[in-house]
Amino acid sequence: MGILFGLMFDGWSHGTMHFVSVYALYVVGGRLQRTLLALSPLDQGSQDAAAHIELFRNVLAVYKKTVDMVQFIVADNCNINCSIDTKLGIPLVGCASHRFKLAVNKFVTEHELLLQKVNNIMSQLRQINNAAELQKLTPLRAKKRNATH
Repeated sequence: MGILFGLMFDGWSHGTMHFVSVYALYVVGGRLQRTLLALSPLDQGSQDAAAHIELFRNVLAVYKKTVDMVQFIVADNCNINCSIDTKLGIPLVGCASHRFKLAVNKFVTEHELLLQKVNNIMSQLRQINNAAELQKLTPLRAKKRNATH
């Protein structure tokens, strides 16, 4: 892994447990290497930046590495990860799809009322009688808005 490397991590919850995967990113012979360093539950008490930083320190200590050797962090752009970036003074390479989602949300915010109206119409068109009438006019089907924004 060398003395300079990046960390990539992601967290998720299953039931009441929160887990974090931590990878090292480094180059050997001109090729990017990704090594899983840990797949660990995070203490149930806290899932804040300090808890993540403590996890990183503990994981890196197993490999006789320190946070000072980390040159960059790859993670999504959530507030906790931005806080980790600030506290450690290490650049955060945010997730491109997350940045795209943020940009789209910023763009559609000014059209939210119209989007809600269209979604309401689509919901009505999905009802069985309305869907049957729509089918007489077009092969298209009404789709509700993806609500994961």
